[in-house]
Amino acid sequence: MPPRRSGAPVASALVLAVALVAMLWPAEAPAACAATPACLEVSFPPDLAWGQLDPGPGGNDAPEQMLAVTSNESWGLRVASDLADGRMTEWTGGAYVVASPKILSQPLRWSLSSIDAVPQGPSFQPLSSDPGAVLSGQASTCPGACAAAQIGLQYRQIISFADEPAGANDYRIQVMYDAAQGF
Repeated sequence: MPPRRSGAPVASALVLAVALVAMLWPAEAPAACAATPACLEVSFPPDLAWGQLDPGPGGNDAPEQMLAVTSNESWGLRVASDLADGRMTEWTGGAYVVASPKILSQPLRWSLSSIDAVPQGPSFQPLSSDPGAVLSGQASTCPGACAAAQIGLQYRQIISFADEPAGANDYRIQVMYDAAQGF
């Protein structure tokens, strides 16, 4: 997905799926923002096909998902889900199952995992349709030569022994990122 430029919020979606083949978009590094006007460029991670999830209290951790943010003003990043309760739901390959869908018992959890390759202490929070603040009030990445801030997020899914396999279908959730200046 190409980087976006403007002073307006930038949003993208990451689809997390169990045993689905991911569509891959090439990661593009953002170009350097000019000092004026307001400029925000973001590169989002590609879709993630998680694969097999194992039951147990420790959960299943996805590989770190990376975003690159270049902004010439203060900026922030939020994350939300297309499903209100943040629980992966049975997916046919084209849509969520409507009649009696299988739904995982635990919501998908997210955590800020790194900022510019510096690990952050894991603090997993449940995903929901209410945007969760990943970062806010981040300083401009352009105090001279503009550089992108590399932001890592990690996802964890806890599977209960009571969660049913999706059978011929998969479990899926859409994760949406919102990057904007001023929050």
